[in-house]
Amino acid sequence: MNLSNQLHVLLISKVYKARRLVEILIFSSFLNTWFSMSLLETPLCSFHAEHGALMTDFAGWRMPLWYEGIIPEHLAVRDNVGLFDVSHMGRLLVKGVNAEKTIDYLATNNVRALQIGGAQYTPICNDNGGIKDDVIVYKIQQDEFLIVTNSVNRLKIYNWINEHLKPNVEVNDLTFNILMLSLQGPKSVNVLNDLGYLNVQGLQRFSFIIDRFNDSKLLIAYTGYTGERGYELMLWLPKDSEREVSEEFTSRLIDTGVKYGLKLCGLGARDTLRLEAGMVLYGNDIDENTTPIEAKLSFTVKLDKGDFIGRKILEEQRRTGVKRVRIGFICEGRQIPRRDYKIYYEGVEVGVVTSGSYSPILQRGIGMGYISPSLDKPGLSINIPMRIHTATAVITKWPFYDTRRYGYMRVE
Repeated sequence: MNLSNQLHVLLISKVYKARRLVEILIFSSFLNTWFSMSLLETPLCSFHAEHGALMTDFAGWRMPLWYEGIIPEHLAVRDNVGLFDVSHMGRLLVKGVNAEKTIDYLATNNVRALQIGGAQYTPICNDNGGIKDDVIVYKIQQDEFLIVTNSVNRLKIYNWINEHLKPNVEVNDLTFNILMLSLQGPKSVNVLNDLGYLNVQGLQRFSFIIDRFNDSKLLIAYTGYTGERGYELMLWLPKDSEREVSEEFTSRLIDTGVKYGLKLCGLGARDTLRLEAGMVLYGNDIDENTTPIEAKLSFTVKLDKGDFIGRKILEEQRRTGVKRVRIGFICEGRQIPRRDYKIYYEGVEVGVVTSGSYSPILQRGIGMGYISPSLDKPGLSINIPMRIHTATAVITKWPFYDTRRYGYMRVE
């Protein structure tokens, strides 16, 4: 083949490769567009984008990761007040004369102990005692309960409830009918008071009131996922004006909270805040292969209440013990532990990290993981090999921050 022919073949080859590259890029762009369109969106999705949020995919939802940044948003919640859109979480309404019996059989906690206006944190387990989800149950009326699930488990728990319904009970998925916001931080009560919701002042933790915003029902609960004093706000949305009402309510909160230092917050700060408080993240720290006893959620397991799903295994674990338990640790330096990093003690692998991040309050790496109960000793030094260095960490009880200065127990 002469030089001319060789150049011709080379040119054709390059044109073909370039064409294939363009086709790949176009197809990739199409996939990204299609994937973005397939994500679920809260009524505030456009609002977040207009306010400068960096959006991300979380459990099939398009959600804000951060606005200004994780650290300033984190500190705003610890020092002042932050506002989160948590409408991606599931809201399931269970009604009927046997609603309480249905939920109590599914939950490890004692749902029958709830009073109207009370809320309760509880795992829902499978037959082997593994955690299908950790939820909050709100008792609205004697025969009416609202269950808030993790977003990734909404359909799973909806189906699980339906599989175990007692007679004369129905469950409805109201996730797309209710806006859910989380107003967290020591000055959150000031914001609500300025909006006219004065009766939140007397709320105890894990209790709620029903009020109104315009013509819509508003549930205000003293609950949250940050360790701080704060409120979760659930607003029933009128049909065909979900976005307008959601944006109006959110704007009112923001405008009122400006003088208190309110910041819009994303999922990034939500994760670092819950980790500082020692709260579990489903899929990381707990799952269907983890029991509440192993996860140190024993306070939610009420064996004296009667039968419930998973009881036999949990009763046995209470009696004989478990092979692993969840622990918290603080790194001596600023190295950040990550999920699936191995934990070593005296050169021997003894466990695994399930959650890890940087603590803006401690300015240290913190994390949680599972190890043998025999090593669960506060002050014990462990090692965690990372990409470049091996971090030294100390087993520590949670919350990781000074509760006299931060969190709902702080000294005012």
